[in-house]
Amino acid sequence: MQITTDIAHINKPAKEVFDFLSNFKNYTRVMPAEITDWKATEDHCTFKKDKFVNIGMQFEHKVPNSEIKIIDYAKNAFPYSLTIIIKEIESNSSSTQMIFEGTPNAFLKLVVQKPLSAFFNNLNQSLKNM
Repeated sequence: MQITTDIAHINKPAKEVFDFLSNFKNYTRVMPAEITDWKATEDHCTFKKDKFVNIGMQFEHKVPNSEIKIIDYAKNAFPYSLTIIIKEIESNSSSTQMIFEGTPNAFLKLVVQKPLSAFFNNLNQSLKNM
């Protein structure tokens, strides 16, 4: 399953967006309200979505000012990765796009695809307010 978000335009330089997204402690500022039990270090985080789905994330790699790849951490319903692409538009503006790839079973895919798509699109758009 692959989910690609719309592109979000952010009035910040790519370096500032990259630095913000390179530390999970910052993510609380852009997470939607349905996220609970947030725990984070700079390199990994765990939380619950809709009060019942446990999610864990950790950084796999970072390419300065252009890409961050996140993979599953701890116990998740299925393995996944999330790639955040950052592009500099001008010296003080950039764009982001998120690409989620996961391998849920057929039943789980039917259940999670729409909520995950909404979650990542909302998360990406909320970066405008970072």
